Amino acid sequence: MDGMQQWPAEAIQVIMELKKEIEGLKKKISELENKLRQYENPHTPSSMQRFKNNINKGNPPGKRGAPQGHRGATRKKPEPDEIIHANTDVCPGCGQHPGESTAVETVTIEELPPPRKIKVIGYELHRYECPCCGLSFTTTHRDCPSQGRFGIGLLTQITMLRFHLRGVLRRIQDFLLYVNDFDLSAQGVNDVLFRVGCACKNEYRRLIQKVQTAQWRHIDETSSRVNGKNWWLWSFRTNNDDALVVIRDSRGGGVIDEVLDNDCQGGHVTDGWKAYWKLDNVQRCWAHLIRDVDSNKQVSGEGAVIASEIHQRFHLLKEFLDKDPPIVERRRMKEQ
Repeated sequence: MDGMQQWPAEAIQVIMELKKEIEGLKKKISELENKLRQYENPHTPSSMQRFKNNINKGNPPGKRGAPQGHRGATRKKPEPDEIIHANTDVCPGCGQHPGESTAVETVTIEELPPPRKIKVIGYELHRYECPCCGLSFTTTHRDCPSQGRFGIGLLTQITMLRFHLRGVLRRIQDFLLYVNDFDLSAQGVNDVLFRVGCACKNEYRRLIQKVQTAQWRHIDETSSRVNGKNWWLWSFRTNNDDALVVIRDSRGGGVIDEVLDNDCQGGHVTDGWKAYWKLDNVQRCWAHLIRDVDSNKQVSGEGAVIASEIHQRFHLLKEFLDKDPPIVERRRMKEQ
């Protein structure tokens, strides 16, 4: 400021106005950064990172999908199940016999077989009275359901149409009629789904026990619309690849208490959602861990060191997996 006293008054005024403008812009930038963190922070899912700059990776900002250079998954050409010979004994030009063919051009296509019609099967379940112990029993067959008159294959197809393809009841009814010539009411479709759900209860309870007793479990949640309202689909996957999915109207810690039964041992791989803060042994998944350390590397020297170490370990892990090592080496690396 002492040197500025020799400057013209007009120049000093301009400089002071510029300094004031710079301070205002810094304040505005800080306010905008705070607002931006509501939409873009270390815990924002990758699919929701609209402002992420991917130009250096070959993608324009906000573009979804694999970056440039990603190994593709080109579909392999299948071997034919049947060879059809398209030969002829009539020349289209003169109508005479064309003689022997001089070359063969092979064209491979993939085609759907004709729709299958419903197959009606009768099971004769024999009743016995054992002469040795007096036990009375009726035989069973693995393909004959214990209840109802619809087979396991039909029950499976209706369930897949409803939950994998998200078909509504009347659309499933139409599909079965048009494709399989099977007339079933919408109420009948709903009864089938209810019966399948009842049959799955025991397996569902076993899955919960496997999740609770696992050494490690991966937990995540995502929104799911139920009757026009926002519910949450929670997934739990164990270190043995047992997978459990529950749908609840809450994203809070109560769902974790319900599934893990409060005294669950072992570790948990999660993102940074606050519902997981109550868990004792938590490991961040790689995607969220890297974003966490990157957001803190400018805060302190320690933050920069940790960020460098994590990136180095992640780079070594990617190099290791690119070599497609055998399962024994994978397990050894996982322990590390």
